[in-house]
Formats: sequence, C-alpha cells, structure tokens
Amino acid sequence: MDRAISSYVPSIRALDFLRTSAANLSSTKNHLAVSEAVLVKMPTTPDDTDLPNVENEVARVEGWLKPSFQVVSLTRPRRKDVLSLLETASVAHFACHGVANADDPFLSTLELQDWKNHPLDVRTLLDVSFKRLEFVYLSFCEITTTTTTAAAAGASGRLQDECIHLPGAFQMTGGVPYMVASIWKIEDNTISAEVSGDVYAFLKEGDFDFGRSAEALHAAILKARNKGADALYWAALVHFGV
Repeated sequence: MDRAISSYVPSIRALDFLRTSAANLSSTKNHLAVSEAVLVKMPTTPDDTDLPNVENEVARVEGWLKPSFQVVSLTRPRRKDVLSLLETASVAHFACHGVANADDPFLSTLELQDWKNHPLDVRTLLDVSFKRLEFVYLSFCEITTTTTTAAAAGASGRLQDECIHLPGAFQMTGGVPYMVASIWKIEDNTISAEVSGDVYAFLKEGDFDFGRSAEALHAAILKARNKGADALYWAALVHFGV
C-alpha cells in the first residue's frame, strides 16, 4: 500500500461503463446551481447492535461538506425517504449496519429503520438509476462477499459473471463511479469516524474532485496505520470504481 493506490471494479465492461458515467456526471455538475449531499445515520437499529459513534462521524462529515454542498442529515430514516433524496443527490454517506448475504447476494442490505420489511438491498438498488450520484461512502458496513452462488446467479439474467454486492449494485445500474466500502464488518469505533473525516478533508482541499477519492482514502488509511491504529479498523476499507 506504500507503492500503489488501489481501486476495484468487477470487470472491464464495468470499468468502461463507470468511466462514461464519471465523464457525464462531471459535465452535468458544472451546470448545477447547488450540489446536494445525503447523510444517513443509524445510532440504533431494529434487531441489531447500537452504533453510538455514528453521531460524531456524520457531524464531522457534514462539517467538511458545508458550505460546498446542501446537506440533508437523516437519523433512522426509512428506505423510501432515502431513495427519494438520492434521486437528486451528488454525495451519499451511510453510517449504518450493512449485511452481506453469502447465500443470496441479492439480499445483501443496508439496515435502515424499516430494513426488516423494506430493505435497501441489492435487489432494490438494481432497479434504481441515480441521475447525479457521484460518490457514496458506506461506513460501519459488512457489504461484500467474495463468491456468487450458482443459485443466486441463476435467479437473474443480470450480472451472472459479476461480483454481486452493494457497491456493485450502486455502480452497475446506478452508475455511481466512486465508492468507499468495507470488505468485512467494522466494529463501531472512533477510528472509522477519523478515516471518513480525513477522506472528506482531503477531497475538500481538492475542491471535491471525486476522481481523487481513491487517493483520498489511501491517504486516510495510511494516516491511521502510521498512528498505530489496529488494522482491523482500516484495512477493510477499499475504493470501488474508477
């Protein structure tokens, strides 16, 4: 990690699609009067553990985004409220539980207030196209699986040869070119909040050029490593996209 900045895509086809999406979003952004950011926090979650540090994390992120973005901060929102705001948002930050379903990756979900009955899962995201969404950060989430079962792949004609997970769902139909997410579950801790804050601080210095988001994450996790933070809290964070 001292020698290279990494970013991940599931295929060459995906890379081409996301590069086109990034170019289109960059062109559209120049004509927007105001860019919007949606921040989602779930300090408590039905049938799951509490995440008390999300309050601090989202406050730090909001501080870095303002006044460059019009920020909407949601506490314990429902799926429909989040999806409605994502239609016009440029940035989305989720500080909540995320669960990867290895048996059926289409059921991998972000746990919002109504996740038991109305999950914001891969299946839902594959039916959504985001017009302006350029950058998504999934914090405190276990959101990826490394294998796709034959049953899950056979359940749909889409993405049979792809890695099916939440970042992939945001990207392959939603067209989100830049994402940060975790490849394993990160416990609620101050390190995660510091890393996410450092990512946005780096991006703000560059006038929020999200094409540098992989570089921003790289700098943030190097900082955490050099401070002696436990690798379990920063090594899981990876960049997806271009």
